[in-house]
Amino acid sequence: MQILKTVALPFEPRKLLLLGDARMLIVTDAFGGQLAVVAVESGEVASVRDLPAHNLQGLTLNHAQDAVLITHQHLNPLARATFNDLHWGMLSNNVARPISVQRLLSPTANLLDGQGAVRLGDVGHGAADPSDIALLDKGRIAIAFAGTGEVAITDLAGRDMRRYKTGRRPTALLATVDSGEVVVANTLSDSISVIDPAADLPVRDVSLGPTPEPSPQTRGELLFFDAGISHDSWMSCHSCHTDGHTNGLTADTLGDGSYGAPKRIPTLLGVSQTDLWAWNGSMKELHDQIDQSIRTTLHGDSPSGEDVNDLAAYLQTLKPPPPLRSQTIDKADETSLTRGRALFHEMNCIQCHVPPVTYTTGGAFDVDLVDEVGNRKFNPPSLRGVGRRRGFFHDKRAKTLDAVFTDHQHQVDRDLGAQELTDLVRFLESL
Repeated sequence: MQILKTVALPFEPRKLLLLGDARMLIVTDAFGGQLAVVAVESGEVASVRDLPAHNLQGLTLNHAQDAVLITHQHLNPLARATFNDLHWGMLSNNVARPISVQRLLSPTANLLDGQGAVRLGDVGHGAADPSDIALLDKGRIAIAFAGTGEVAITDLAGRDMRRYKTGRRPTALLATVDSGEVVVANTLSDSISVIDPAADLPVRDVSLGPTPEPSPQTRGELLFFDAGISHDSWMSCHSCHTDGHTNGLTADTLGDGSYGAPKRIPTLLGVSQTDLWAWNGSMKELHDQIDQSIRTTLHGDSPSGEDVNDLAAYLQTLKPPPPLRSQTIDKADETSLTRGRALFHEMNCIQCHVPPVTYTTGGAFDVDLVDEVGNRKFNPPSLRGVGRRRGFFHDKRAKTLDAVFTDHQHQVDRDLGAQELTDLVRFLESL
């Protein structure tokens, strides 16, 4: 085995799909809603497309091989995390979407024209976190609902949908078209399920070995990926904090004490290195933040003290994201990093982003930013992994790290020279 070529992408990849002639490769965004089309032979990225989506977890071709089927979630930017918006399915939608191969391969075509998406779940019976998707016979498909521990069998229009209970967090499907069975990998149950809709007992479970007594961290992981902690199973913690990270979007929650000012959904990777929580720093303990999020964002039942402790224990295991660009042995790169670090100190960035461990501090600070409801003080986020963020400040008003200093003059009392800006951004990307 040898590496033939490495293809740079503008996002972290997750799913891969070769189109019929194996000349083009579709790559999905691991967290947000981007798709890349890559020419296999040359390794060139032909196009990068944006979908109003996140958690692109399922990817396959349809029966006719002329459309790509994608499962994803959609967070409505106009909705608020109120009980009504969640209850009526206006806040978070779970979707299976066909996209024409022809449109996908045309860099300027509208991907959403021509074919409708299938809305998964309904009022009173949500279908959080759709994951894998597999083709069955007679135009039917199987879709795993990782958040509810179910697999649905339906057609591409979502008609006559039947849902089968499986183990915890089903994430991978294997369809045996001849027998009509679907094999399901239950990631958090150490088991597989076999679904045979024609059988008297349509689901049988196969254990993959003894399961040890769960630790608090394991119990917290089960809760994190379980949509049962939300009202009607519309969402899980993972729905917005993908695999503990972030979907890169904004949401209008009560995290800052009011509605009307959507805030960037922060990563939870390295959350143990945060001193205060919520964008206004109002939560002094992680346990308080967890309790409030379940009650006011997910609108689930008030969690028990044990559940909050378990979720906190799991979150404490999440390490900070790796740097976007680690330090290299190149002398010029080392010199640029050194200059950028010195500039970071010279500009007194360390007042709010204290090195060398957390690059944050407790408290809320006025940094000349005002949100839609007049808030001026914000809790500084950790800069660990800052190069991997897709938008900066509380509302993503800065699109790039460069823009933080050029367009918004964040905490700078003079215009930075081109080399200074390069060095500073290089240092931040190394955190």
